[in-house]
Amino acid sequence: MHFENDDNNQHDTNRQRREPRSPRARLLRSLLPALVLTSVVVVIYVLKIWKFDPEYEREATAAENRLLVMNFDNKFDAADSDRLGDIITSLLITDLSESQYMSVVSDQHLYDILKRLGLDSTKKIGKETAIEVAAEAGARWVLTGDIIKSQPHMIVTGQLTEAEGGKVVASLRVDGKENESVFALVDKLTVEIKKDLSLPAAALDEPDPAIADITAHSLPAYRYYLTGVEYIYKYFWTNARFNLSQAVHLDSTFAPAYARLAFIADDDNFQREMISKAVEYADHVGINERYYILGLDAYITHDYARAIENFQKLIERSPDNKTADYYLAVIYRSAMGQNDKAVDYLNKLIEIDPHYRRAYNLLAYTYDALGEFDKSISAINEYISLVPDEADPYDSRGDIYAFNGQLDKAIASYKKALQIKPDFEITPGKLGHMYLFKQDYARAESLFQALASSPERVARSSGRASLADVLVHEGKFKEALDQWNYCIKTDSLELGPGPIVANRIMTRIDIYIRLNLLKTAEKEVKRLSDLYTLSHVIKEWVHVIRGYDAWISAAGGDYKTADSLLEGVESHIDKKNASQVKLYELIRARVDFEEGKFSQARSYYEKMNNIEPSFENQVMIARCLMGEDKISDAAAMFEKALNRYDYSRAYNGIFAAKAHYWSGLTYEKLELDDKAVTQYEKFLELWKNADPGVNEIDDARKRLAQLKIKT
Repeated sequence: MHFENDDNNQHDTNRQRREPRSPRARLLRSLLPALVLTSVVVVIYVLKIWKFDPEYEREATAAENRLLVMNFDNKFDAADSDRLGDIITSLLITDLSESQYMSVVSDQHLYDILKRLGLDSTKKIGKETAIEVAAEAGARWVLTGDIIKSQPHMIVTGQLTEAEGGKVVASLRVDGKENESVFALVDKLTVEIKKDLSLPAAALDEPDPAIADITAHSLPAYRYYLTGVEYIYKYFWTNARFNLSQAVHLDSTFAPAYARLAFIADDDNFQREMISKAVEYADHVGINERYYILGLDAYITHDYARAIENFQKLIERSPDNKTADYYLAVIYRSAMGQNDKAVDYLNKLIEIDPHYRRAYNLLAYTYDALGEFDKSISAINEYISLVPDEADPYDSRGDIYAFNGQLDKAIASYKKALQIKPDFEITPGKLGHMYLFKQDYARAESLFQALASSPERVARSSGRASLADVLVHEGKFKEALDQWNYCIKTDSLELGPGPIVANRIMTRIDIYIRLNLLKTAEKEVKRLSDLYTLSHVIKEWVHVIRGYDAWISAAGGDYKTADSLLEGVESHIDKKNASQVKLYELIRARVDFEEGKFSQARSYYEKMNNIEPSFENQVMIARCLMGEDKISDAAAMFEKALNRYDYSRAYNGIFAAKAHYWSGLTYEKLELDDKAVTQYEKFLELWKNADPGVNEIDDARKRLAQLKIKT
């Protein structure tokens, strides 16, 4: 199952959730005099980084001084019912990570290593095993510790051991005062640990904020937070949400808990609310956490340049931070179309954690975008090997097969996903689409009717919309538009005015424009505008409305009005918001195509297809090539598009049929008569029961008859 969302006017993100190139080498093209200058520069640079650049020196020192903090064993309470051992470990990792002169293995990476070695992260681990874990983490030292007393005051002991050789570097003991908090005790521990390690003298003089000032102010809140984070590591989202919600209930300024709630949110509005809370209190967190919060905020608000900047800073300080690497992969994959670079980050993630299932999942889709089918399937099979009893990897494998024209294999894989988890939310719709593509309308409708009867409101909405899709694929536009009207009315009652209802209206507008019913399309745009005024859910809707007005004007030949409306859209979008920029480029591409600016339109569609390959994008590229009279290239692109079965093909039945007709035109011009006949016959078969008055049907019949006489 893909994780990122697509922006091309889909019915709703719940029907198909869409879940991140390596830098090109720069060649030195210097003549002899330049080489002399280059040598001087290199000497200066080497001297700078080794002698004069304190930032480089700190980074080198931190990389060398890598520490693994193992879970503290609660000798006073073997069950550790208050999780004091886990809390001290986690707080120490956070506190020590503030130092510029050392690197600390993150709690997430520690969890992953223990899982990989088959060890329980909640149980005491012996010294020899701890040294093995440290070696796996690339740590120079390992800290183990015990809580030997907790009431009336806490006493903690610890040992610092060299990972290589097992030599004990130092033993330490910290006695808390009566009623002294765990937070204060951790502050003392941090000072003692830094003293006992071979760190530069400057490490003892650097600012060291109190741990309570950069985490939680409440021990129960931190306990809930820690439990919530561990549930995230296990992919138990419901349990994670409960515990993190309890954490912010007990401490309303606890920024890391808000950030994790944003990370696992399944609702856009709630996600934005949570990340805004995290940003509000981001001045009261550690530096690593601040980079994470600011990066996540930028990602959620589609300011990808700022997101990249913050996630890269986080990775510089915490090289094993999987979340930052994953988001960078997603951004380069889904926002920028730099798939090679996304592959680099995903492979790095797999090196950090060979069991990181999300990395394999996204890697499969990324390889597919690069046209490397074998590598894509290999990545999915690795994902399946990790969790053979889960539905998601089989759903993803079904996608990859469908994207590459292998419908029967896609159906088998989707069925496997449903066999494992019959209520897996999006697979029934995808399976229905496969039968739709095979023109097995009875099976498709049966699956969509079942969805329309689901106890879940969004699933019911998806089922109703898919039933309308079937009618469009058959060319039964009047019935389809009636079904869409029913969808809009029912969704408005069940879901209220919001994104899903807006997407239903947009689909009707698309159909009206593509059937050249422009006056009716204008009325639907007014309906969308009224909905926007009522709901105030999505800021980008105002640009959608103007964009549709521009598209309708261009389709009607009023290019001046279309261009003027587009200028208004461009002047109001946030250029830092990648989502708004993509939306503008889609509108621009549609208007340019209607105005006959085929080369310009194609550049936009090619950019969009590079970011997110889709049937619709590829069909439009082919149509632009036809307009440019590049018939051979157009024929090849139609062939590529018609081998791809994806969400945009399912949701755009007009293109799904007409692509065969347009493909036939290109083959006919190339005098490939047999191929032209095949495409015309397929088009007429798809729309054999279509509403009367479709010009392309009449034209295809005439052309087919002439070709058969000719052959």
